[in-house]
Amino acid sequence: MRATLIILTFAYVLSQFYRAFLAVLAAPLQADIGATAAQLSAASGYWFLTFALMQLPVGWALDTLVQGAPMPRFSLSEPVAALWFSQPQPNRGIFPPR
Repeated sequence: MRATLIILTFAYVLSQFYRAFLAVLAAPLQADIGATAAQLSAASGYWFLTFALMQLPVGWALDTLVQGAPMPRFSLSEPVAALWFSQPQPNRGIFPPR
């Protein structure tokens, strides 16, 4: 029970970080990668849109395909995604090439 509570707390903290990190890190991102305010606001909008759209397939998959307690298993992917996202991408800016 205690380990589950720690994992869920960590997942909640990461969720709150991802909701606010662009606003908090706007000045360093502008200085480091040359992102404009418009690019950062678009990135934030894309983040929330993607998050909202993924609720549908992930919710369906959890309800129909996964048995047991999927939350601890999915929470293990958050640190991996955070590490991948934090790696610098030179000459790419905020968005990947289209």
